[in-house]
Amino acid sequence: MKKSDITSQYKALDDQYFMPAFSRNMAIVRGKGSLVWDGTGKEYIDCVAGIAVCSTGHCHPAVVKAICEQAHELIHCSNLYYIPHQGELAQKIVEITGLKKAFFSNSGAEASDGALKLARVRTKK
Repeated sequence: MKKSDITSQYKALDDQYFMPAFSRNMAIVRGKGSLVWDGTGKEYIDCVAGIAVCSTGHCHPAVVKAICEQAHELIHCSNLYYIPHQGELAQKIVEITGLKKAFFSNSGAEASDGALKLARVRTKK
């Protein structure tokens, strides 16, 4: 398949199966650092940095290595279990922020829900 056909192939699949919550006009097929490339090989600066939780850029060797090493141990675990490094990370966050405790969630929705629940407990409202 020609590189120029990649965007149209992705678009056709999205048109059929993906709910259109926003518009798109290009396919990103590769990234390195702050750069990304489309299906035709054109280079762009990724000004959105992967959005939200993934602002490490694309394919940094240290990040790729850390992900691969962790994937050999555990990929994802619930907060229902003690897991390596979670307590140490919580300690660092508490030390940096001056708060007494840290809370980890899987998404912004869970974080917002947790914040509302904590506010209700604290204010008794």
